[in-house]
Amino acid sequence: PPAVAVPQHIPRPSYADDPQGRPRALLPEEFAERKSPEMIGNMRSACGLAAEALALACEVAKVGVTTDEVDRRTSEFVISRGAYPVGINYYGF
Repeated sequence: PPAVAVPQHIPRPSYADDPQGRPRALLPEEFAERKSPEMIGNMRSACGLAAEALALACEVAKVGVTTDEVDRRTSEFVISRGAYPVGINYYGF
């Protein structure tokens, strides 16, 4: 099945539009980057969303449900929260 379409207003990771799905190399200032309180808050929010997405995936994953369906439902949930599902086009997947 085709990948779930991600609306253009959702911020995209560097690999999202790369033909082979490769992330860009880190910039020197991104190595061992010191996180600001705002960045830490954003990371907490992202972790909370990831926990909710995992819980949804566990609910959906039942006998007879395909992994494609689990992936689609989880991706749609993440997109509905304004985030980019990490698996779409990462190294071409």
